Formats: sequence, C-alpha cells, structure tokens
Amino acid sequence: MILKNIKKIAVLSMIIFLSTSTLAEETDKKDETVKKEDIKNFLADCGIGGAIFKHDVGGVISNIIWDWGLTATTSYVSSPETCEGVDVVAAEFIHRTYDNLVEETSHGEGSHIAALMSLYTCDAAQTPAAVMKIRSDLSQIVSGSEYATSSDIEKSQQYFSSVKSAVSACQA
Repeated sequence: MILKNIKKIAVLSMIIFLSTSTLAEETDKKDETVKKEDIKNFLADCGIGGAIFKHDVGGVISNIIWDWGLTATTSYVSSPETCEGVDVVAAEFIHRTYDNLVEETSHGEGSHIAALMSLYTCDAAQTPAAVMKIRSDLSQIVSGSEYATSSDIEKSQQYFSSVKSAVSACQA
C-alpha cells in the first residue's frame, strides 16, 4: 500500500513538473519578463513546502502531499514575493527549532520565540499579543486527536501557519 502511494506521488510529481515546464515555455514566449526558472520551481520555492524546504525537492513533495500544490500555486500566482524572504527564513527556523519553540511558547517567552518575533519585526509592544495568539493556537493543535500521529513537517507547518496569523499585526 505504501509503495502504491509513493508511486502515485512520483507520477503526480512528474505530471506537475512536465506541465509546469510546458507552461514555462509557453509563458516565456508570451512574456519575456517571466523567467522559466520561476515557473518551473514554484513547487519547490512557494507554499508551505517551499517555506520549509528552501529550493529543494522536499518542498515539491511536501506541497503535493500537503494540499496537491494548491498553496504553492496560490502563493506564486497571487504574491510571488512570498516565495522568498522572511517567511522562508522563519519556516526553516521553525522546522529546525520546533521543540524549543513549543516549550518556550508554552512558557510565553524564550530566546527562540524572541528570535522568531524579531524576524517579523514585532516590537516589545506587539510581541506579547502575538505570542499569546500562538500559545492559544498551539494549545488547540497539541490537544487535537491527530497531533500525536502528525509528522515533524506537519507540526512545523501548523506552527508556521499560527505564527503567520499572529504576526500579521507586526507587519501592518
């Protein structure tokens, strides 16, 4: 069963890659300002997978497994600048320091959570509200029935989504 799923994912990945390659060539002919590499790599660079696995096949696989590439497609089409920058750095940081962040989030403070808030330019007045929102979200996530069986990537993705929502006031 697992082998069948892996085969399905591999076939789907190839179909998406080939279709984006064709789309890249057609788009490049129509508009010289669009780079083929941007379109070819959007599954690796955009969406939740791109945020966690920067410019890596892991981003492609994660995007396909997580939501069939919908977040990658949406972020690439609506705001390509989200495929790079602070979100990528934050997602990598969350993935690498997830255990520390969870512990510090439960306490409401710590060096890792402070670094994360700093990445999003949350000042001293904004940070407590953002951390409180992340704490609330994390409490719901951890108490959910599927948390225990979630992969590290899924847990990091959920935490990242919570952070993005919580720091929106810092970036306004």
